[in-house]
Amino acid sequence: MLAAVLFAACEKQIDIDIEEQSPRVVVMGQNEVDEPVAVDLTYSRPIFGTYFVEYGEDYFKKITDATVTLRVDGSAAGVATQEDGRYTFAHRPQPGETLELTVDVQGQPAITATAVVPNSPQVADVSIRDIERDEYDDYTTYGILTFTLSDDAASADYYSVRLLRHDTTIITYRDEEGEAESYDTTVSSRYVRFSCTDYMIVNNTNIEDFDPEDPTASSTYYGWNLLFTDAAINGMSHKIDLDIDITNLYYDYDNPYYGEEAVMRYGLTLEVVSLSRDHYLYQATKESYNGDAILDFFTEPVQIHSNIQGGIGIFGVASKSRIKVNVPTHD
Repeated sequence: MLAAVLFAACEKQIDIDIEEQSPRVVVMGQNEVDEPVAVDLTYSRPIFGTYFVEYGEDYFKKITDATVTLRVDGSAAGVATQEDGRYTFAHRPQPGETLELTVDVQGQPAITATAVVPNSPQVADVSIRDIERDEYDDYTTYGILTFTLSDDAASADYYSVRLLRHDTTIITYRDEEGEAESYDTTVSSRYVRFSCTDYMIVNNTNIEDFDPEDPTASSTYYGWNLLFTDAAINGMSHKIDLDIDITNLYYDYDNPYYGEEAVMRYGLTLEVVSLSRDHYLYQATKESYNGDAILDFFTEPVQIHSNIQGGIGIFGVASKSRIKVNVPTHD
């Protein structure tokens, strides 16, 4: 109540003369090696003001009348085909290539972007160790997923690490005699959280985050997407440990009353990604923008990184290494 009174006492209306902002072209192109190059084009909306969007309409207006071209290592790679604001090329990028994108939209300045395709990350010795069951929950098991990342000393490299969980459920339907009548299989995948404590790759330079009672706190990451550079591991083979929660990875279910018998099998895929500098900065600044809403109220706004000349957005290509991980079963 006291805070509300103080804020009200200091309230003063300030008129700000803001010039009308013209919409800019937004280019969104986060591509992968061996996949056709594609970008999505929309118009931006001004920061200030209110807008009414019809039900079913896009909040950001799609651009469907642009001419988008691509050059690979200086040679023309053709004109993109367009469908619902998405422009796709036949070219599938390879490590080491330099891609030059040009977007021509009537009434807009010339729009260009360049992306260098990074080499694939070198990942080895992937395994899960130190398996330990939760003492209060028989279906929860903890473990450490470990792998070795070999960094190239000849380049500045940027990485991200994610864990993809695959859920497969096979349901058998039985008749009154117990004979199988039919089967139903569902498969779903989702990225899962993990933690990593590593002074070499997790930011621990902010003295304000240092906790004398827990010195590892400032060098511990917890989330879905660990982003880091090779600043401290350049040219090294660095072992990385991820603390994971292996909950209900294997589970069998039998319900005779409904004639259903379900077998659930879960697995993990380690995804290590090499990014260009622009692509890395875009993802890092975007994550900072989507940070804690309460804390962000007291900090400066985050400027999301862009490498689009004449517009805003990102054009990059990621090189991914995906390794399926053998997951231990419950006893």
